Amino acid sequence: MSVRFELHTEDFQAALRALPEALARAAGAALVRHAESAASKIRAAYPADSGELKNSVKVTYRIRRFGASATIWNTASYAKSFEFGTEVRLYKGASRGRMRPGHVFLPIVDRERRAAMAEVADLIKAHGLQVTGA
Repeated sequence: MSVRFELHTEDFQAALRALPEALARAAGAALVRHAESAASKIRAAYPADSGELKNSVKVTYRIRRFGASATIWNTASYAKSFEFGTEVRLYKGASRGRMRPGHVFLPIVDRERRAAMAEVADLIKAHGLQVTGA
């Protein structure tokens, strides 16, 4: 399971081209901070059972001159089942019950994505540009 959030939509790229490279670097640094924060919060929120869910959270970045993206994902085989839950499971005729959804990964990523966008919008406003829809 992975979620990608990017700060290089067409409008955003056009705005960044008008800014100094230093501001673009600051926006990239904000994205990295928020992606790492999301990964850390996800690890902290996962149950401690075997530690597989916690240890399987990965983050990669792609920082370019006028844009940045981060991908956060969990490589554990049951990460999707943990996040969304399962129906009643049967194994050799015996009911193993259902797994309730954990709702850990996506809510945390969504909060950090919004915080990153707000921080970048503030950086852009501080350089005298107008930001709409943020």
